[in-house]
Amino acid sequence: LPLFTRCVLPTHRSKFVQYLLFYVCGLDADARARSPAPDAPLSTELLRDLVARATDPREPAVARQGAACYAASLAARARYVDADVAAGVAAALLQPCASYPERHEGETHRQNRERHAAFYALAQAACYILCFRGGEMARHARPGGRLAPVLWRTVCQHVADPLRNCLESIRREFLVVAAGLRLLPPDTLEKYAKASDA
Repeated sequence: LPLFTRCVLPTHRSKFVQYLLFYVCGLDADARARSPAPDAPLSTELLRDLVARATDPREPAVARQGAACYAASLAARARYVDADVAAGVAAALLQPCASYPERHEGETHRQNRERHAAFYALAQAACYILCFRGGEMARHARPGGRLAPVLWRTVCQHVADPLRNCLESIRREFLVVAAGLRLLPPDTLEKYAKASDA
């Protein structure tokens, strides 16, 4: 893990090396299935580290963005990551977004998108996880759950407009899943559906 966080994580646009580490996490999960171990799975340790880096405002923006992307990719795509763990990752990524200030030193978010890139990366990462694992995480998306509608509404209706800054493919799929789980009000879903169609 230290080698990954020191060498791979800060590398801009490093896409494929992550799969080697994810493969090793899968081997660890297979070994644990045959012979349970008392410590946390390697994937859980990696996700904890990535979420901690992604949500730490003292980390450089590029490291936070990379950590959010890697955490989302692992939590969303790896079947050996339990749905409860994936829900915990999504919730941990959303929490700082929900408390993100509406203004920074008098400027709006649209005036300085670069400065707020970590906010947008955290929101997009949480949406990405929901795209892949929404059905499995549905029980967490109920009122009072870790991914309750009020949390999604607070983030998605933030003045910084994180859904407008999501990749189009993620936004489209997120809207489908969010509608099915009733995470957002119909007018918000319609607003972004129209934006995607335009």
